Amino acid sequence: MYQNEEWVCTGGSSSRATGGKSTCATRVVELSTYKGELQPLTYSKHWNDVDAGNRKREYTGMLVTNGKEKRKLVFVGEECVFKEMQVGMQLKLF
Repeated sequence: MYQNEEWVCTGGSSSRATGGKSTCATRVVELSTYKGELQPLTYSKHWNDVDAGNRKREYTGMLVTNGKEKRKLVFVGEECVFKEMQVGMQLKLF
């Protein structure tokens, strides 16, 4: 969860040289609330459409099943990069 929305990690990287870390994620919504223009497609059908030039090379419109509850989720919007920031120090409470 980020800003009260559900996101799925789609990649990550780190640098031993700089110590930097980042994670890529894309927002997901329940299939029942999806209002996008693209027809939701499963992983292989989605990437087949991408390879055929019918969709952008991104996760938007891809349909996934999550968890034991078998929740149907659709990726929406552009991928976002979350980066580690050194903006202070965690306070020690004890």
